Amino acid sequence: MRGGRAPIAPSASTSFSFSFSFSFSFSFSFSRVENENDKDYENDKDAGRTGGGGVSYFGRQGWSLTRPPIDGTAGRSYGPSLMSRYLAPVLVLLAVVVAGCSTPYYAAMEKFGYAKRDLLVERVIDTRKAQDEAKDQFASALTKFIEISKFQGGALQQKYEELDREYKRSEDRAKAVRSRIDEVESVAEALFREWRQELSQYSNPSLRAESQRQLDATRVRYDELMVIMRRAASRMDPVLATFRDQVLFLKHNLNARALASLESTNRTLQADIERLIADMNVSIREAEVFIRNLQAEQR
Repeated sequence: MRGGRAPIAPSASTSFSFSFSFSFSFSFSFSRVENENDKDYENDKDAGRTGGGGVSYFGRQGWSLTRPPIDGTAGRSYGPSLMSRYLAPVLVLLAVVVAGCSTPYYAAMEKFGYAKRDLLVERVIDTRKAQDEAKDQFASALTKFIEISKFQGGALQQKYEELDREYKRSEDRAKAVRSRIDEVESVAEALFREWRQELSQYSNPSLRAESQRQLDATRVRYDELMVIMRRAASRMDPVLATFRDQVLFLKHNLNARALASLESTNRTLQADIERLIADMNVSIREAEVFIRNLQAEQR
């Protein structure tokens, strides 16, 4: 290794997962490595430092991990680490962009060792966390709502701004929960589709029947989980609607009448949030059971 440079060792099959939309960015990145590597290679060639079974190299030969040896000396590595300096950031961008296209996205993730079942577990965990955060945020918003409804005189503009911040935080948490649930659904459907397709590949009827049984059981547990998650998420809608109405009313009526309106809504809002928190707790517990069962099947 020279000047702190590391050998290039990406998988040769990686190039097949890149979509056409990334052709320019990859061409640009590779050409920089190619020019730099060619210069280093030619300099070392002139100095008689190359050879020995080839080197890790990306040059004019295209996507190649080795450069032909020049003499019998030890092999050399050329150019900066492609994975760390060029390839890794582009792969991250690739994963983000193609996430909307489930088939190429999951195929690319599996090349890096992320099976659909593992992704499903991770996404259920993320959803459970999002629901827990949403539950805490709605409880905090209710506390602020009650506090402001009992406010007596003073700077109403400041109180409106406080309530508006709580509403916006609650809305963000609600969006995060819905997004996480959609992500769970995406990877789960991809997993079940692949699982069904692979049943036909069994030559052993007993193993095929056992796999079918596991698929059916997992599907039933997943469907139950999704019903509970969606129901809990739907509880957020009336709460957000009530919050939005009261925040808007307070915005345009910074007076005692607006505060009285908040107070009259307290009981309804509190009941809605209590139901929301109860459903969130049920959904969180169900997610934990689903995760344990799925992980147990992998052992």
